[in-house]
Amino acid sequence: MLNQVVKRAYYLNKHLEASLLKERQEYLQNCANKGLSRHTLKCIADYLLRIVQFLHLEIDSIITLEAVKKAASPWGKFQFNHPMKKSFS
Repeated sequence: MLNQVVKRAYYLNKHLEASLLKERQEYLQNCANKGLSRHTLKCIADYLLRIVQFLHLEIDSIITLEAVKKAASPWGKFQFNHPMKKSFS
């Protein structure tokens, strides 16, 4: 699914090498099945990748409230040139 959404090889490799690949791809496929556009799917894929990176997620890891709080500050300060970030910040 990611290879249909992310076209640049460099960024595709970042997505493919990150944790929870199967889960992220399944979620994207579910979104695609609902008819979401390629642009929206790419935005979702990018956010999923950022979440994995900021929370340091691994398969079967436990996400604590403390981990979310610790990741919230860097997430809020992260410069991400994306229109949706403005509405979420």
